[in-house]
Amino acid sequence: NCPRLKFRGSIVLLLFSVANMVAQNVLVNGKVLNSSNGTALPYAHIMFENFRLGTSANENGNFRFSIPDSLNGETLIISHVGFNSAKLSINDLLKKKEVSLVPKTEGLNEVSIVQVLKDRAYVYRPEQFLESVGIGNMNAALFPSTIARYYPKPDKFPEECFLEYVQIYFYPVQEQENLSPKFRFHIYNVQKNGLPGEDILENMVLEKKPGEKSMKVELLNKKIQIPENGFYVGLEHLFIKENEYTEVKNYYINDSLVAENFPYKRYAPVYKGVFAEPSEDLKVYYYQPGGWVNISNWEISKRNLENNYITPVFKIKITD
Repeated sequence: NCPRLKFRGSIVLLLFSVANMVAQNVLVNGKVLNSSNGTALPYAHIMFENFRLGTSANENGNFRFSIPDSLNGETLIISHVGFNSAKLSINDLLKKKEVSLVPKTEGLNEVSIVQVLKDRAYVYRPEQFLESVGIGNMNAALFPSTIARYYPKPDKFPEECFLEYVQIYFYPVQEQENLSPKFRFHIYNVQKNGLPGEDILENMVLEKKPGEKSMKVELLNKKIQIPENGFYVGLEHLFIKENEYTEVKNYYINDSLVAENFPYKRYAPVYKGVFAEPSEDLKVYYYQPGGWVNISNWEISKRNLENNYITPVFKIKITD
């Protein structure tokens, strides 16, 4: 059952692979640092400004990738949670080898002291009864992406309430069953336009154990207060060596076979999702260079995708 994919990332992946074979390649490497103290920033993202291509730094802030020399004049965007992004041309990076990011300096907000009571609770349960699907790298693994799902504040809490835990579910994939992949976990507030906003949670990188089907993230000690207009739970892939695995598939574009037994690099983990009917509260977005995109724009052909959303599933407990 080979997928018949329509999204443009597959075409770009094939063309980019061919270009790499016939063009003179340039090895780009560097390190991402905290400008305030010179320490390494692990798992920062390095993305092309005008191309949907990118990678991640490793745990020591180091990164390297190979590109055709035709991209030498392009600009990169380097980003990390809690820091202002920086722009740097490939040519400048080849000279200086290091990129320093400045920590965000946000003004202090009014602080209210609220006691966590745990007298009442509300649980968002995963839609286990719907057909499941694996949510892997968006857009043919050309760049690290994040998928985020919205949850409203429950009506039973007229005042303050807090996140007690979020349980994440994974989709079994044979090629990565022995891996211990790392990924970044997010809790976002909601922008005025309804899209995911600032990360409420500190930079949190988690590690999935081999064979682990789900992971409970305890959050009560973080005292994350649920905003009145709700929140998003986000899962972000990291394009690092320990997350790599190879997938071999036939690729079709407009029902025509364009590549047979084509191997390409993917990055674990694969999150568990379901095909769900759209509703007022079901909002799912994925992040790509340029901003957040509604999941309904993810162009993948499947018989039961019509009029349905692909959404990650979580079990979320909220308390007063």
